[in-house]
Amino acid sequence: MPGGTGNTWDWATAAALAPHHPFALAGGLTAANLPEAVRASQAAGLDASSSLETAPGIKNPDAIRAFLEAAAALPPPPASFVWKGNS
Repeated sequence: MPGGTGNTWDWATAAALAPHHPFALAGGLTAANLPEAVRASQAAGLDASSSLETAPGIKNPDAIRAFLEAAAALPPPPASFVWKGNS
């Protein structure tokens, strides 16, 4: 799927990667769906952009604030997901 679509997808399909290849999840992430997206995918990181805009290229401060608050409320990723540099 090309980036920047703002479309969600079946996040659970990525969960098998998580134990061996920590990844950042992207695709239609919002404050409302963030807990389910992280739970289903087991992502170590998050990437959001177009879902935080009121129009293409125009960021919505309220959406950004809500997204960051939702992200801060998530449990931390397992220690095995912590970046250890190039290895």
